Amino acid sequence: MTIRFYLKSLFTVLIAGLLFSCTTDDGGILPGEPDPVAPPPPPSASALSLPANNEACEAGQGSGASTATVSFSWSAATNATAYDLSVTNTATNAVSSKNNVTGTSTTLDLERGQTYSWKVTSKTIAPALPTRLHGTFL
Repeated sequence: MTIRFYLKSLFTVLIAGLLFSCTTDDGGILPGEPDPVAPPPPPSASALSLPANNEACEAGQGSGASTATVSFSWSAATNATAYDLSVTNTATNAVSSKNNVTGTSTTLDLERGQTYSWKVTSKTIAPALPTRLHGTFL
């Protein structure tokens, strides 16, 4: 065998070693790279406070004689960063909502003398995660 054959073999082994040394068994995270950010835990449920169950929608100021500004409040939920309020007119199924409320109270203008049901959805708005680009090189 010639020296040329040994050089080609050595070169092939070196290239193969370089390629295998750039891969990992941990999902593609190379040494020195930070681990991906874990998603936040889901929020707990809130307890509804106001308006009280079966309370009439008559009191309060409104934008007109037929509407009332109704105050809604609920307890803070663990791990929640925002809340979605949904109020449904039980006669018409019309839904009024406020999304991404950052506190534990808000108001809505509703038609007086109607029956409504309401719910609050606790949620966690996670910050945007950095985008990671990957490439291959020889």
